Amino acid sequence: MGELLSRSSPMKKSVLRGCGGLLLKKLPRLMKLIIAEKPSLARNIADAIGNMKRRDGYLESPDYLVTWAFGHLFALANVEDYETPPTSAPEPGNQPGNQPAKKARWTLANLPCFPKQFRFLLKRKKDGSIDEGVEKQFRTI
Repeated sequence: MGELLSRSSPMKKSVLRGCGGLLLKKLPRLMKLIIAEKPSLARNIADAIGNMKRRDGYLESPDYLVTWAFGHLFALANVEDYETPPTSAPEPGNQPGNQPAKKARWTLANLPCFPKQFRFLLKRKKDGSIDEGVEKQFRTI
């Protein structure tokens, strides 16, 4: 609902009269957020809504925010992106439990993969580097 204020509140002009000598603060109108798959679809949606102003990474009207992704902005990390927990079996020169963690790899032994905390990776360019446009739009959304 809203926050209750006493009659002596300085916000008298922005409140509605409530019951029992209390005043109820008006709630701001909520905007609707639309996330389109790609910029061209976002422009089509904005054209249909009308009266949209272009902002950095989104379009805005009094009632709507329309933004976009670039297909898949991020994905779950692959098994290879996780490290296996340190083992307790000693190797020559190491104490038990002190073996360094190793990168995981796909094997039947580690599938299904249920990490303690799932990781997400931003979409990357073909050369493996992070796409700056994708990163900027991810932060905008």
